[in-house]
Order: sequence, then structure tokens, then C-alpha cells
Amino acid sequence: VSDGVIRVFSDMKVRKSSTPEEVKKHKKAVFFCLSEDKKNIILEKGKEILVGDVGQTVDNPYATFVRMLPDKDSRYALYTKESKEEDLVFIFWAPESVPLKSKIIYPSSKDEVKDRCPLPQKLGGSAVTSLEGKPFPTLPLGGCRLPASCQTGGAGGIPAEGGQSLHPSFQTDHTPPGFPSSFHP
Repeated sequence: VSDGVIRVFSDMKVRKSSTPEEVKKHKKAVFFCLSEDKKNIILEKGKEILVGDVGQTVDNPYATFVRMLPDKDSRYALYTKESKEEDLVFIFWAPESVPLKSKIIYPSSKDEVKDRCPLPQKLGGSAVTSLEGKPFPTLPLGGCRLPASCQTGGAGGIPAEGGQSLHPSFQTDHTPPGFPSSFHP
């Protein structure tokens, strides 16, 4: 993991009180990829969303973030979730169409990123410890319908580039009422 990745992670994790101009330069989302020699995890150049971009060149930061995910390769990303606390979320993106080499290298190096850039284990409350997505086709006219179990659980399809949505699956510490301990639709 490169020093640049660790530095950006630290900057995004610790939000110091800043002037309005400094806040605009804070990163809302960044992407990490493997270096050309596949031996280091580096910042992906040109793949970031700044806080100052929101409302200016970026109307919907999350939709923009999802569109920035590559169709045919894996990535790691940090995204500042829109919430009162502005939680920092680590994302490992691995579409099914990735090359074999990426299927081997990215998952095996994910723990190194998580070790060097530690985040709390939970996302979205006390039950969810992991959120993974799998593309599924979008319905005609851009509609997206999820199974009833997803709709009642508060999860939603996450729009992605190319007319697909991410279909979430959850792994929990304990089973919330009405849900199996491992949900894979």
C-alpha cells in the first residue's frame, strides 16, 4: 500500500476544522488500484470527487461515484457517506467480468489495505458487518425492482453504469428479526 493511499485515508478519516475554502478541497471519494507492475496499491489518478464538486459539477455524488466504477476491473475505494457523522466507507469492487489476474490479486491484497487503513467494522448500524454487491439487469424503462425481503429490510438497488444495479447481500453479527443470518438473493 503506497504512502499516498495512507495519507489520503488519514486526511479523509480525520476532518479537521477548516475554512470553507479548505473544506471544498476535502475528498468525498477516491479510488485505489494496483500499480502497473501489480506490486503496490496506489491512488487512481483523476478518479476522485471533492466536497467542493458537490452541487457544482456533481449533482448526485453517490451516482457519480457508482458511474466511476470500472466495468471490467476491480477497485478499492473510500467514500464519505452522506450522514450526520460523514462516515467513511471502504469499498471493494469486483465485477464478475474482471480478468483472472485481478480476481486473484485484488481479494488477496484487500486485507493489506484494511490493515493499513483501519475503519470500524460496522456499516449502517449494529447488525451489518459486510455489504457486497452483484450486478443484475435493470427492468425496462430504467425501473429497478428488488425482492420483498430487500425492500422490507431497507436495502435498495444501487444504480451502476451500463443499465445495471448492485444487488446487496448482507452478512450480520446477529440475525435481525425476519432475516436469515446470511442473505444472498
